Amino acid sequence: VLVSALLAGTFMVHRQFSYLMQDEENMNIKNAIIIPLKDHSSVQGYEAYKTALAAFPEIKTVSGSSSIPFDAREKTNTICQGHDDEVRMTSLNVDFNLIEAYELQLVEGRSFNSEYGKDDQTSYIVNETAARLLGWEKAVGKSIQFSNKGLRIKEFQKGQVIGVVKDFFHASKHSGIEPLIMKVDHRLNYITVCHAEGKYKEAIQRISEQWELIYGRSDISCFKASSKMMEIYKDEKRMDKVIRSSTILAVIIAMVSILSMAKLDMKKRYKEIGIRKLFGAEKHGLSFYFLKQYMLIVIFAYLMSIPFTLTLMCEWLSGFRYSAGISPKCFILSFFTITLVIFITVVGEVWRASGMKVINVLKHE
Repeated sequence: VLVSALLAGTFMVHRQFSYLMQDEENMNIKNAIIIPLKDHSSVQGYEAYKTALAAFPEIKTVSGSSSIPFDAREKTNTICQGHDDEVRMTSLNVDFNLIEAYELQLVEGRSFNSEYGKDDQTSYIVNETAARLLGWEKAVGKSIQFSNKGLRIKEFQKGQVIGVVKDFFHASKHSGIEPLIMKVDHRLNYITVCHAEGKYKEAIQRISEQWELIYGRSDISCFKASSKMMEIYKDEKRMDKVIRSSTILAVIIAMVSILSMAKLDMKKRYKEIGIRKLFGAEKHGLSFYFLKQYMLIVIFAYLMSIPFTLTLMCEWLSGFRYSAGISPKCFILSFFTITLVIFITVVGEVWRASGMKVINVLKHE
């Protein structure tokens, strides 16, 4: 029962982890390298650094944002057309080309463009969830702005929505997709450098060289976007490893136990095997006979494990707003894995016992 539950649970945990780590279809982070801007001087030199990097063929896009786009947690109040109360959303300050850098998909309107004079002042882009929350069937053209409430200087002026991006996970899949608003702003904390396919080493070299050239120091730190994604789900990855290790140990123990039981059972039934061989029973027939008895035990234990496994995994998956769900394939794989273990151990022992000379078998007590 324990082995069945562990196997099915392992397959489900690994399935959920694979789901969490699979490429976001509405966002491309495959070739993205992220550079944190740790101080004011780093932010001040952003434009020069961006221009220098963009000159190299191995660098496709250089952009910036206030948070890592798939780990955005900052909230802000907004004033939206058709709503008397302020609406709280996740906010993301971006450079003009961030949408292109991450290949975010526009479902309505346009992206930010530096050629439009006031795009960095009065233009906003929201996600589909925000548009639905606000009840906007057509969001482009609706008035919106960050709230100035509590600010000594009225920093934000009334603007309008110029585009709607397709929903993407801008935070952990534990919390799901929340309303998101983006605005061009030069208060950036991260640079995203997207390199050409297969040009990671060359890109890293350019990033380091130009950092030292522009900033006059070599204290740059950077990391792959995919590594950050792994860090977000490190607890799940750790759990995946622990359960895998536990399952391997449980399977080994189960195999040893089954092997011992099979040997003990065969010794007790040597005469039966000898008599059956004397009456013409073949190895295949004997194997099937004994395997059938063990399989009845396996099926009973497997059915007993299903309610326990379902209860445990449903409770764990409930911690995710989005999950891969419970798949029958996990139980099927678990059953066939156990069946394979039973087949190898039991059939091996039956064949060894039935390979003995009949006279020696009949003399065995």
